Amino acid sequence: MILEELKICDFRVISGEERISLAPRVRNNRKRPIILFGGLNGAGKTTTLTAIRLALYGRHSLGGNVSVKEYHAYLRESIHKGRNTLVQAKSAHIHLTFSYATRGEVSRYTIKRQWAVDTEAPDEPISETLGIEKDGNLLEELDYQQCQGFLNELVPIGVSDLFFFDGEKIAELAEDTSGKALGAAIRKLLGLDVITRMRDDLAIYLREKNTAAMPEEHQKEMADLKSAYEAAYSLYKKSMDDYSEAKRQVKRLESEVKKSEGYISSKGGEWARSRTQEQERVDALVAEKKQLEHQLRECMASAFPLVLSLNKVEELFTQLEAEQDYKKQQLLKVTMTKKLNLLKRSLESTLQDKLAVESAVEKAFSDVFADVKAVEVIHDCSERQFSSIRYLVKDVLPAARGQFLEIGEALADVQHQLDNASKNLERAPDEAFLQDELEQLRKFNDEKAGHTAKAQLAKEEARKALREAMDLMRKMQKKEQEFSSNFFSSRAYQMAKRSRELLNDFASQATENKVSQLEQEFTSSFQKLARKDDISLQAKIDPKTFDVRLLNNQGIEINKKQLSAGEKQIFAIAILEALARTSGRKLPVIIDTPLGRLDSKHRGKLVENYFPTASHQVVILSTDTEIDQAYFKSLQPHISHIYEVEYFPEEGNSEFLERKYFGQSLVEESVVQECVPDVA
Repeated sequence: MILEELKICDFRVISGEERISLAPRVRNNRKRPIILFGGLNGAGKTTTLTAIRLALYGRHSLGGNVSVKEYHAYLRESIHKGRNTLVQAKSAHIHLTFSYATRGEVSRYTIKRQWAVDTEAPDEPISETLGIEKDGNLLEELDYQQCQGFLNELVPIGVSDLFFFDGEKIAELAEDTSGKALGAAIRKLLGLDVITRMRDDLAIYLREKNTAAMPEEHQKEMADLKSAYEAAYSLYKKSMDDYSEAKRQVKRLESEVKKSEGYISSKGGEWARSRTQEQERVDALVAEKKQLEHQLRECMASAFPLVLSLNKVEELFTQLEAEQDYKKQQLLKVTMTKKLNLLKRSLESTLQDKLAVESAVEKAFSDVFADVKAVEVIHDCSERQFSSIRYLVKDVLPAARGQFLEIGEALADVQHQLDNASKNLERAPDEAFLQDELEQLRKFNDEKAGHTAKAQLAKEEARKALREAMDLMRKMQKKEQEFSSNFFSSRAYQMAKRSRELLNDFASQATENKVSQLEQEFTSSFQKLARKDDISLQAKIDPKTFDVRLLNNQGIEINKKQLSAGEKQIFAIAILEALARTSGRKLPVIIDTPLGRLDSKHRGKLVENYFPTASHQVVILSTDTEIDQAYFKSLQPHISHIYEVEYFPEEGNSEFLERKYFGQSLVEESVVQECVPDVA
C-alpha cells in the first residue's frame, strides 16, 4: 500500500482545501521513502494523521466505544472555525488516494468522506457521506455501511495501529505492565477477531438448526425468547449510547464551567461570589473579638494587676517566708527553754553535782540554742494569712499570667483575620456587577448536574437491560438443551462442532507461532535501536496472557519499571516494529512526535537505524526540536520531499507549504546510496 494524495477541506485548522502529495518521489535516480512534515506545536501537523485515520475508519478512528452521537459531535466540532465569524464553513471533506496490491494486481482507490451541518438545527445528526472510487470508477453498489466494511477489510484498523502511531501509542505500550495493550495488538495482528466471528456464526447456525428441529409450539416460544433478547440487548446498547452521550456532555460542561470560572475570577468574581460569606465571617470575627475583650477585662479585674509587679510580690513573699521561719524558731526556743528548766530541776533533785548536770544538758542542746539570725518582723502575719499569700503567689498569679497571654494571642489572631477579611470586602465588586456571568455559571452547573444524573440513570438502565438479556440467553440455551439430543447426533452438528474445535486449535497454534516470531523480531529491533550502554534485552511473551518478560544476556529477568524513560520508548518502538514485521503487511508508517521522550543518543539511533528502513513509505510529523538540523542532515539522503505546516494566527488557520524544513533545503548528494525497495 502506498498513500498517494490527501485532500483536506475545512477540517480542524485547515481553511479551504489543502492538497498534500504523499507518494515517495525519485531524487537522484532513487525513490526516497521519507516524507517529512515540520511544524511548531499547535500548527496542525497531527491533522495529517488524524485525517488519514478518519478517512479510513470513520467513527472507529476515535476508539472502539465511541457512540454515533459522540462521533457526530466530533465531526461537528472538526469543521473549521475561522476568525471571521460572519463566514463560517458548514461542511468538510477528506479525500484519500492510495494504491493497494491484491494478488499481484495494483489498484488505485480514492476514499471520499464528507459531512455537513444544518446551522438551523445544530442538534440534528450530522449528514455524512462515504464513497470509494476504484481506478477512477465509483463503487456505486456499496452503501455507507458496505463502504466502511470494505475499508475495514482492506486495511483492518487493528493492523493500522501498528503502522499509524503517535507518542501516546508508544507511551501506552511502554508503560503497560499487564500485557493488555500488547495482547490487543497481537490479537488484531492475527485476525483472532475474525476467528471469534466465525465461531459465533457457527454457534448461530447450530442454534437455528436446533430450533428448526423443535416442535412448533417450542419454536414459537424460542422465537419469543429471541425477540425479547434482541429487544433487551438493543435497549442495553441504546442505554450505553445515552450514557456515553451524557458523559460527553458532562465533560463539555466541565470545560465550560472551568472557562466561566476563569473569566469570573479574572473580573474579581472569586471575591464577588464569596462576598456574603466574607461578610458573615467578618461579623463572626467581630463577635469573637468582643468575647475575648470581655474575658480580658475579667482577667484584669481579678488578681492580674499583681502580675504587673511580680518582682515586688516575690520579694514580699521571700520576706514573709523569712519572718515565718524566724517566728517558728523563736517559739521553739522558748518552748525548749521551759522544758530544759524542768529537766534540770528534776536531775538536780536526784544528782548531787548541780554544775555537772547543767553543763551536760547545755552541751547536749547547744545546737538547738545556737544563735538564730535575727529577722526584722515587719508584717507579722498569721500562718493562715501566709498560706493564702503563698497560694496567690505560687498558683493564682502564674495562672492569671498564662490566661492573659493566651487571650492576648487569640485576640491578635482574630484582629489579623478581621483585617484580611475587611480587605477582601473592600476588594470584592458587588455581585450585581457579575450577575450575568454568575447566572451563566449556575446554568452550566445545573446542566452538568442534570447530565450527570442522566448518565447514572442510563448506566443503571444498561446494567438492568444486560442482566435481562443474559437471563433470556440462559433460558434459550436451556430450552435448546431440552430438544438437542436428536440434532446433536446429526452430521451437520458434528461438522460444526469439529469446525469450532479446529478454529480454537488454529487460534492457539497461530498465536504461539506468531509470538515466537515476534520475540525474535523484537530482539533484532531492540539491538538495532539501543545504545551501547543500554541493557541487552530479549523478550519472552506468554501466548495466553501476552505478559512480556524482559531477560538480559544472563537470562535474568529485568523489571520494566526499572528501565529509563528512553529505554522504555525504545522498547515500545522495537515492539511496534517487530509487530509490523510479524504482520507481513506492507503498509506505510506514519509517526507523530517521534522523539519526545528520548535523549540525544537514543534519538540518533532511531534516526539512523529506524526511520530510513521502517517501511517503503515513512511519514514523519515533527517539531524543530525533534528533527533538528543535525538529524535533518542525517535523514536527508532518505527524504523524498518536505512540507512545513505554518499557522497564521490572524486568520486562525494553517497551510501545508511544500518548501524548506525550518529554513533547511534538500541538497542532492553526489553519492547514490543503496536503494530502498518499493513495496506496493
